Amino acid sequence: MSIATTEQELHESFLQQTRNKLIHYAEVHGADGLRKRMLNLIDSDFIDGMDVDEIVRIDPDECNHVSSNFGLGDMDDNRDLTIRNITSNDDIISGVLKSDTTGMFVGASKSYKTWHMIRMGLCVAHGLPWFGSATRKSKVLFINPELVPNEFQLRVQSVAKELNIGQFDSTNFHSLSLHKRYVTPDELMDGIEKIVKRDKYELVILDSLYRLYGRGTDENSNADMLRLMTRMEKMISNPHSAIVFSHHTPKGDQSGKRSIDMAAGGGLGRFVATCITTRILEEDKNRYSLEYTLRYHPPKKCVGIIALGPKAELDVAFNRSELNGNNRYTNQTILDILAGGSYTASGLQKEVHQQTGMSRTAFYDNYWPVVKEMQGVTCTAGHFTYAQPAATTTTATS
Repeated sequence: MSIATTEQELHESFLQQTRNKLIHYAEVHGADGLRKRMLNLIDSDFIDGMDVDEIVRIDPDECNHVSSNFGLGDMDDNRDLTIRNITSNDDIISGVLKSDTTGMFVGASKSYKTWHMIRMGLCVAHGLPWFGSATRKSKVLFINPELVPNEFQLRVQSVAKELNIGQFDSTNFHSLSLHKRYVTPDELMDGIEKIVKRDKYELVILDSLYRLYGRGTDENSNADMLRLMTRMEKMISNPHSAIVFSHHTPKGDQSGKRSIDMAAGGGLGRFVATCITTRILEEDKNRYSLEYTLRYHPPKKCVGIIALGPKAELDVAFNRSELNGNNRYTNQTILDILAGGSYTASGLQKEVHQQTGMSRTAFYDNYWPVVKEMQGVTCTAGHFTYAQPAATTTTATS
């Protein structure tokens, strides 16, 4: 055996001993990320094996993380940034909400916010999709400051039935009703923080934000809202949970606003990582929209829903143009016209324009691609017709 081969074997043996020592160290201290980072550094020759004894001598729990930078903590360690395996936080609601982030559900009064929040909590607790978005089954704490406890539980029960939950997971879904429990906002936030840390809740739902307003809090003050949001983040910082709170919109027409700007108060939409907004499209027909403004996810298309208390289903007649207050233009309007005869696509477009004023571009870009694929629409020799499908009842479990 050559000297070179022997030296290579010795080097590999030394590296393996070093790896084993670091693995043992990381396991003893529960530092999951440390093991991966140290192994990357050794394998890439960024640190020498001689440093290992010094590294493992220090207990990470004894390090003073706030001793430098005037109390702001240590700088980010970017020395091995290009080789480190950096992962994103896990999703609790796929494409919508990550762990260790704050979310906000915004809507006008009587737009079924509480019902939607209950549905969210039950879906996450049972691993069911929430309006088409998959969820990671997680432990949920629902804070109910307003409703009488038995009335709240009746709502939970009715939503669970609509979701076809046969075996209720009372281990994963807990609720805390605060009706006639007179605690200050500071006491409430301290209590929630301790409960979350003790019982390791992964999602906290608060209905609603105003319950945390202290004396003198001005929701139109950016400074006051920033202080509140910062305190809220601390509530869920251990064990890196997520929190979603409900909030109201100002009174008056909100149709011209972006969803992120609809929340009453100062700067809330820009502070949260996830903003979910519901708008009233046609109140007498129980038609609403759900819109998403997301910081850590790709853009997500808004959807229409038909909601009435615990019942909620996706609205096939919804079109994004309705968010601008234009309720004349819906998929159903086109279907109603199509039901009256047989049309080519261009002939239908002209008829729709004559009856509603919809432009050719809006018809072909926003509506026709969806309408022509809808149930009941058929095409024979280039002519389209529509027949109303038999009535069915579909309750959204997603």
